[in-house]
Amino acid sequence: MVLKANKPAQGNDGSGLLTACIRPPIVYGERDLLSISASLEALEKKQTGFQLGDGSNMWDFASADNVVMAHVLLAKASLARHGDPSAPRVDGEAFNVTDGERQRFWDFPEQYGRLLAGKHSPTKVRE
Repeated sequence: MVLKANKPAQGNDGSGLLTACIRPPIVYGERDLLSISASLEALEKKQTGFQLGDGSNMWDFASADNVVMAHVLLAKASLARHGDPSAPRVDGEAFNVTDGERQRFWDFPEQYGRLLAGKHSPTKVRE
């Protein structure tokens, strides 16, 4: 919907709407109310006793700082294009934002499990 709403200005009246998408994976970091706290809560409730699969599936993660910076950079690029049509075009595009280091999916929550070492030890289920 956001990309379809992209309507660059037609003519000199300045009307139009430039849109673009930022697509983050799992976001973690300062003031994170979802990923880290949910992982810790699941560990505390012992709801993480099983892992399906062999654990080799790779995943991307992004710190909240990197996602915020992506928004700032996209806003700057959009404004530059609005003021200078020869500037690189970013409107109508979608951008994947990550930390740039893929890791095994289950390694992420296990990092927090290590912080609570001794309280819960997950059982791995192999295929």
